[in-house]
Amino acid sequence: MIKKSLQNVLPLAFFALNSLGPIFITQANAQDVNTPVAATAAPNAAAPVTAPSTKAKSVVVARVNGEEITEEQLNSEAAPNLQGVTDPQQIAQIKAAVLNDMINQAVVLQVANKAGLANTPEAQLQIDQLRKKALFGYYINNQIGSMPQVKEQAVDDFIRKHPELIDQHKTYHYQQIIFPAGEKDHVAAIQGIVQRDGNMVDIKSYLKTNKIASVSTNLWRGSEQISPATLADLTPMKAGQIKVMLTPDRKNIQVLKLVDVYPDPITLEEARIPIVRGVQLDARDKMVKDLLSGLRSRADIEISDPKVAKEVSRVIAQSATAAPATLRSKISTAWYFALLALIPAAAILFYKTNKPVPVEKSVHDLANFSAEPLFKVTLHTLRIPFLLILSIWLLAPMFEFFSSPPVWVTLQTLITLAFSGLAVGIAIDVVLWKLPIVKKIPYRGWIALIALIVGRLVLP
Repeated sequence: MIKKSLQNVLPLAFFALNSLGPIFITQANAQDVNTPVAATAAPNAAAPVTAPSTKAKSVVVARVNGEEITEEQLNSEAAPNLQGVTDPQQIAQIKAAVLNDMINQAVVLQVANKAGLANTPEAQLQIDQLRKKALFGYYINNQIGSMPQVKEQAVDDFIRKHPELIDQHKTYHYQQIIFPAGEKDHVAAIQGIVQRDGNMVDIKSYLKTNKIASVSTNLWRGSEQISPATLADLTPMKAGQIKVMLTPDRKNIQVLKLVDVYPDPITLEEARIPIVRGVQLDARDKMVKDLLSGLRSRADIEISDPKVAKEVSRVIAQSATAAPATLRSKISTAWYFALLALIPAAAILFYKTNKPVPVEKSVHDLANFSAEPLFKVTLHTLRIPFLLILSIWLLAPMFEFFSSPPVWVTLQTLITLAFSGLAVGIAIDVVLWKLPIVKKIPYRGWIALIALIVGRLVLP
């Protein structure tokens, strides 16, 4: 009976360790829990901590069925969450939370080993996954080293980007349920519960009935304590609203309910620790991305399904660090909008170049007049489909630009470049049509089209 019960509990325990372990380590993998917890197998864990003194090794802080938890182990587990924390009271609170997690972990592992569940194929698979994540984190830590030093300018920039940390600071009361993305077939049923004005209790009951491992939390968190991805989801929500979505790492499904939100402005001094932490995490996240990008560029990677390969490229582009726009990329973007004014003008000029002159008919010709078709296909009229195809080709980069905008594009930047491009295009049109010297240039329609084609080939 005990063994059967453990078979239901162990997947949830392993999932909880897997899902909640990386919390407070990086923004990319952050999930929210009650106060800072230990990162037992965090892929992006903070830098290794200097080994404590020999004296610390002999100090036992807790025993679980005779198994000792030493101060050295506690310091090692708590180290990622203590980066930048100097307040003794906060340090004590963080260590207490980490010790509590270590006790829970020890209890689960002891019972699992005693029941022999650690040797089941399912447990071995999850243990292997955790081992890979731990090795990944260990390699990253050794390559990157300690957290980068924080400069005052970086703190000021971070505050400008995140006003929600000070003047617009809020406290959110929300509930969260997380379960593996492999159970996505049940999402439609959960969304049905939400649409029927169901609550989180109904969703928990559904998951329990269908034996789906899940982790649920009831949280009160300030803006600075919530991962950016979760905060972005909570901000537009109304009190009582429930959303079902994939987590940013696409490994889990998250059910999020906003109970209420309360304005809670704080001072810069009160927000300094999370701000410094945020700046450090931003800098470290960029270092990790650069490291992984370098490793991938030297690796031979093949994705069999072209559709999957395209989606992977899209994921990489979305997670890319927003690099500042180059002058060339700005000119290219403005050029797309200039084309909206230049293509019609160039097409009209080209069509009118060497247009056949109507022949005046004599009285004799009028006497023998016979009806002619309204539209005759000639070499000249064939220019129309040619111009249509050419216009589509010239505008293709613009369509691609809007289907997947670069990371650096903001609404303000786009508006500025759009008006700049249109103004340049209209100015060139005025010169082509109104300036007497330009009007005397032969074959100016051909010249205009060739110039557009060259621009399309030169600019990406």
